[in-house]
Amino acid sequence: MSRMGSFKAGIDRFQKKNEAKINRNVRKVVLACLGGVIRNSPYDTGWFRMNWGLSVNSPNVALGDKGGVMQPLSKFEMKVVIYVSNAVPYAMALESGHSDQKPGGVVAPTIREVEAKIAGGALD
Repeated sequence: MSRMGSFKAGIDRFQKKNEAKINRNVRKVVLACLGGVIRNSPYDTGWFRMNWGLSVNSPNVALGDKGGVMQPLSKFEMKVVIYVSNAVPYAMALESGHSDQKPGGVVAPTIREVEAKIAGGALD
């Protein structure tokens, strides 16, 4: 077996051995991201905050018009991409900082928060 074949076989064994733990951690990260964007959403009428959603492998464009926010959260070797999206017409404006409540946007700060939690072991 070539070195590359041996390496791939080792990765495959690792993935099978740790699949449940990997899936559990992926769920934790995804739920932390979804909870974060909801918590970090500016609140006026609640419409923006209530319109966050998750979809797998493709953005959920059925949620609304093309003015929304769609952010891939994960891309795994398992060929799964998880999106968090909000399709209200003013979502991109809010993400771009057009809110006195959240001038830094919603998704970008949430991603930084979750990354810091992962680095600090807070999602374990």
